[in-house]
Amino acid sequence: MDKRTLAELKKKIVQLPPLSNVVTRLLALDSDSDTFFEDVMRLAQEDPTFALRIIKLSNSAINTPVDQIIGLREAVVRIGTNQIAGLIASMAMTQVFIPTTQAEKDLWKHSIQVAVISRVLACATTAFKVNPEQAYLCGLIHDMGKFILSPLDANKQGKTAKENNHSAQQYILAEKDAKGFNHAILGMHVCKKWQMPETLCNVARYHHAKELPKDITNDVMCTHLIRLIQLADIISFYLNLNPEVLDFELENIEECLEENCIKPFPGKAPLRADELATLIGPMLLEANMAIKNLGISD
Repeated sequence: MDKRTLAELKKKIVQLPPLSNVVTRLLALDSDSDTFFEDVMRLAQEDPTFALRIIKLSNSAINTPVDQIIGLREAVVRIGTNQIAGLIASMAMTQVFIPTTQAEKDLWKHSIQVAVISRVLACATTAFKVNPEQAYLCGLIHDMGKFILSPLDANKQGKTAKENNHSAQQYILAEKDAKGFNHAILGMHVCKKWQMPETLCNVARYHHAKELPKDITNDVMCTHLIRLIQLADIISFYLNLNPEVLDFELENIEECLEENCIKPFPGKAPLRADELATLIGPMLLEANMAIKNLGISD
């Protein structure tokens, strides 16, 4: 890659608008704290835009309220306190990287899919000790570097991958060959620009790495988050390239997941293929509703 192109990409990152102060402070909250609910309420009240969208979401089909909700406190309870951080982060980031082209919409759909899958996997496994909401945030930001790239180029790469039925790893290598670098590094710089916690920066940087640096492997939580995001990424990518798998019998879905998601996973997967197969439908349903509620649907 020539120096001019790299300089232009770095300039894009520098020129990114900062995340809302509310979001930055929200990401720093401890979801295990006894005061988390009140802290979330206080921050959400500071930004009327977020408050209104939270109330709107609480009245959407995914939550199916009997009566219309008009208050923020009731809305947060309806959605679930632990999901609010991910929701507000999603809203904030889609306001920065506003999806206008189909390529940009596809990138956001994938990011939200990976976020939802990561959260569900974190709840379903005891092999990885990961906070589900932190897993969601890591899934949401894992491909931020791709939003810095040209949407046209991203669309071409996606088309090539689908036409050749490439695996997720082959797709990443194709991107690296075409661009001369990996989007993961750009994603790390985006996270640093937004002053995100170091763990999120490392997840963005290493979410395609089979071998992790020693300083990362010494951090068990960070390593588990990276591996969880990798599995969610593989699952999302595989099912988007092969949507017909969802119509198979459960036994055949298990076989496909074992061959195309579990085996390519670096290390021991936190779930077996049969466990994963039972979660696929609910995960994608939740992701599709989140995509719709964020206004990213086609």
